[in-house]
Amino acid sequence: MGTQPPHKEVPQDEEDEDTKSNVFCNVYDILPRVNAIMRCFDSDWGIYHTGVQVHGLEFAYGGHPDSGTGVFCARPRSAKGARFREQVPVGYAELDSLELRQAVAEISKQWPGDMYDPFKRNCNHFSDFLCRELTGQGAPPYINRFTTSSLVRGVFYRCLVPLGRCLERFYEPPSITYSDDIGVAGEDGTAGDELGITGVRGINQVLLEAATMQKAKANKLFGEKAYSAAKSSYWKALGYLDAMSRRTEEDAEACRQVEAVRRALLLNLAACDLKSESYEEAVGRCREVLALDPGNAKALYRRGVALSHLGAYQEALADLRGLLQGTEGGALDAATQRDVRREVERVRGLVEDERERDRAMARRMLGAS
Repeated sequence: MGTQPPHKEVPQDEEDEDTKSNVFCNVYDILPRVNAIMRCFDSDWGIYHTGVQVHGLEFAYGGHPDSGTGVFCARPRSAKGARFREQVPVGYAELDSLELRQAVAEISKQWPGDMYDPFKRNCNHFSDFLCRELTGQGAPPYINRFTTSSLVRGVFYRCLVPLGRCLERFYEPPSITYSDDIGVAGEDGTAGDELGITGVRGINQVLLEAATMQKAKANKLFGEKAYSAAKSSYWKALGYLDAMSRRTEEDAEACRQVEAVRRALLLNLAACDLKSESYEEAVGRCREVLALDPGNAKALYRRGVALSHLGAYQEALADLRGLLQGTEGGALDAATQRDVRREVERVRGLVEDERERDRAMARRMLGAS
C-alpha cells in the first residue's frame, strides 16, 4: 500500500459522544525504537499490537497454551508494555451493549489461545476480523504488513520466529482487571458500566453474561414448549462457557459462578431430553451434574424418571427413594416431595406390571408342558 496514515488520535470528548456505536482500531508500537529504524527504510513497516475499541472497551487477542479463548478486553488505549500510537476510526456498529456481548462471545469461541501464531494468526489478524464482523470494514492494512512480507517470511523467517514467540508470550491474555478508580471509557466509565463490565472483570465475564442471556432465551422457549429450539440455545450457552479462558481458574468465586450456570444448563438440557423422550441423553446430562454436585436433587429426580422409561426400574427407585429418605439431595420442599412420591408410585406400578407379566408367562409355560 502507500504511505502509513499520519498519527491520529480522536479527542476524548469527540469519542465519548458516540462511543456506543463507533468502532476504532487502536494501534501500538510494540518495539518503538526498532519500529523507528524500520520506518527509515519503509514508512509502512513496524511491529504493532492492535485492539478494537467499541462500547468503551478494547478487545484484543493473544496466545497461551490452553484451548480457552485468547480474546481479552481492557481499558481502551492502555495495552500493557506497548506505546499507544494512533486511533483509527473504522466504522459504525449497529449493536447495542447486549448484542455486543453476544457477538464478542460468539467470536471468542473462534479464537482460542492455543491457535495463536505470531505470523499467521496474531492480534492484528483478530483486529481485522473483528472490525469486519462489526462494521464490514477491515483494520488499517499496514498493521500486519511486516509479518506478511515475503521478505520476512522467506529470508528472515528463521531469525524472526524467536522474536515472534517472545511477543506471543508477552501478549498472552492476562487476568484482565480494571482498577476500581478508573472507568473503562473516558474518565467516568459510563459506557463500560452500560456494557456491565467494571471492576475486576474481563472477557470471561462477557462470556458468562452471554451464556446467562442465552439461558434466559432458552428458558422462554422451553416455556413455549419449543423444546428443540430451547435445547439448541442451551447448547450454545454451554459453548460460551467452554470458550472461557482457563487462565483465571484461581478466582474461586468466578469458578463457582461458572459451575452454577453450567449445572443449570445441563439440568435444563435433561428436562428437554425428557420432554423429547431422549432418555439416554437425559441420564447422561444428569450424570454430568452429579459429577459436579453429587447430591443435586433435580439431577437425581430427572435421572430417576429417565431410568424408569429405559426400564431400569430398580436404579430409578434407588434415586427416587433416596430423595424421599433424605439420604441424597437434602431437604425437599412439599411440592417436590409430592412429585417424587407420584413418580415412585408410577415406577412401583410398572415394576408390579412387569412381575405380573412374568407370572402370566410362567403359568402359560407350565400349562403348555
